[in-house]
Amino acid sequence: MAGARGLAALTGGTGFIGRAVARRMFRAGWRLRLLTRAPPLHPQLADISFEAVPGDLGDERALERLVDSAEVVVHCAGVTKARSAAGFDHVNVEGSARVGRAVAARAPDARVVAVSSMAARAPNVSPYARSKAAGEAALLAALPPTAQAVILRPAAVYGPWDRDTFEIFRLVNSGIIPLLNGTDARISVVHVDDVADAIVAACRGAVAPGTYEVADERDGYGWAELMEAVQAALGKSRRARLKVPRLGLLAAAAMAELAGRIRPIPLSLGKAREILHPDWACSPHRRLPREVWHPRIPVESGFAEAATWYRNAGWLKKSFDEQG
Repeated sequence: MAGARGLAALTGGTGFIGRAVARRMFRAGWRLRLLTRAPPLHPQLADISFEAVPGDLGDERALERLVDSAEVVVHCAGVTKARSAAGFDHVNVEGSARVGRAVAARAPDARVVAVSSMAARAPNVSPYARSKAAGEAALLAALPPTAQAVILRPAAVYGPWDRDTFEIFRLVNSGIIPLLNGTDARISVVHVDDVADAIVAACRGAVAPGTYEVADERDGYGWAELMEAVQAALGKSRRARLKVPRLGLLAAAAMAELAGRIRPIPLSLGKAREILHPDWACSPHRRLPREVWHPRIPVESGFAEAATWYRNAGWLKKSFDEQG
């Protein structure tokens, strides 16, 4: 572990990105305090030390205990799936406002690093995107003037343990190569470890308060390029790709939404509109200063690592070719 630093309070530390952040911050020498809804028994947290504060974003007293005297507050918690717009707002907007109020009450001089989403730059696209933009505003409005706030907007995050991009790997492994948007559409991606490193870098004073986008070295990819990279990571030969019609994707999302009203679902109308948005490419002028942080993991090796992990973890079943 590096030289000892101060106390870092972390929301969302048991989630996909948050676990990577907790590990990176512990190794960087921070003393950690994590907000947890249940005992944090995840394997990724087994070999690091931290203080657990029981509670969630709806518990103002727990949030105040979490941030009390913290030098840094990292707000990673949020939801990417919800049954309704109100469900997104309850966590992503109201929860962020509570975090800001807790900082104002118990750690007014703390540096605050909030993990948002690139979706926040297009709030009209979906209820999720709107909630992320509104959550950023709610947090900033609740913080005291003395707090230094850095907002990070990661691109599509992938890596071991991720279940969202896993669905793409699963489809490609089964022989379905989906092209979910037009040839002009651009999307940026970033490995979860690079995101964690960017968050740790933002905890240092060298990063000026502001809003930054976090992605790999490329400013964006076409869908065909990404599918080629997934195929290569899985060791699959080039195959015919399935161009999914815009109306077909929206119709499938509407049916999935109707069928899944009792719980959040992977595909909704909002998620379909996010997929169909033409520009999720990282803006070069919004990146963190290169001398402070830059991505280390190119998509080729990152996808290969993810594919190997999915296989070793038993998430990927044998494809039709492998069964033969």
